[in-house]
Amino acid sequence: MEILHVGIFKDHDLGGDIIFEKGFKRNNCDVERFDYREIARLYGVEKMQEFLLQKSQNKDLVFIGKGELIKPETLEKIRKKRIIISLWYGDIRPKIEPWLLNNLKYIDYFFMSSGGDILKEYSKNGKPKFSINYFNPSDPEIVEKYKYKYNKKKYDLVFTGSYYSFFSKERYQVISYLKKLKNIRFFGYNDYENIIRKIMYKMNIGKYKQRVRGKKYIEVIKKTKIGIGVSAYNNIPFYTSDRLTHYLSFGTFFLPHYFPGLEILFKNIKYYNSLEELKEKIEYYLRNEDEREELAKKCQKEILEKYNTIKMTKMFLEVIRSNTQNIYEWVKIIKI
Repeated sequence: MEILHVGIFKDHDLGGDIIFEKGFKRNNCDVERFDYREIARLYGVEKMQEFLLQKSQNKDLVFIGKGELIKPETLEKIRKKRIIISLWYGDIRPKIEPWLLNNLKYIDYFFMSSGGDILKEYSKNGKPKFSINYFNPSDPEIVEKYKYKYNKKKYDLVFTGSYYSFFSKERYQVISYLKKLKNIRFFGYNDYENIIRKIMYKMNIGKYKQRVRGKKYIEVIKKTKIGIGVSAYNNIPFYTSDRLTHYLSFGTFFLPHYFPGLEILFKNIKYYNSLEELKEKIEYYLRNEDEREELAKKCQKEILEKYNTIKMTKMFLEVIRSNTQNIYEWVKIIKI
């Protein structure tokens, strides 16, 4: 299959489009990159639309990662050439972003990291031909690259994440609790141009040390005994931040807040449903190192074997080729 991969490639090793690209190539697809943000930065948004139309010629599939700068008219022109268009979307927002709502009607296959009613809502309102949920894939290749690096534990507890104005009550409560602990390290990002985040910082809600990406981010993960997770929303089936994939991939014990479907995805993962349960499990697994590290190894094996990018993109390709798939029983396909 000839694929024009329209995504974000000026990124670190864990960038979603970089990981998906590897999966497509390992599934014997010919992939050509098109970094829409970088091209728009260099030549302008209008010129980027022209280049995209040119590059899509004679392709079997245009596979888009996010694509907020791509105009509906451009997608319509590509569709008229009978080229399949697919889009993957890993974000979660209280309401469908306007640019995405405008584009979805021209999408043949919409892959979303949320399931349940959210997937149904995007399908109903955006009207892509097919809407499918997926799970953020792992990249065994990058894990192997860092196999012999950063293997000495330095931090007891780490939370990596950023503040957004729309995050859930659970996220606020968990972070507020973690702030009280002496052995916690926060790594994240506050955009001080955003007035809401300014207020949060001045109220001492944002107790972050620094923002980390790429190699430094991987180093922090590997040097951590226990990573703590709580997504922006924790009630959406199969939705979680990609941090869960990152921590498990590098063999670090990770305690996520429960979300529907977690127990279907992983047999060995430990999670919490309340602050009291979080406190108990933090104390227990800090004391019981051997048990903690054994569980971390089991979860690493699951994420790398079941949910690697080769297998996930194989599922994508099955859906695109046949409108069905037989790889993951939890995947739902909604047709309008």
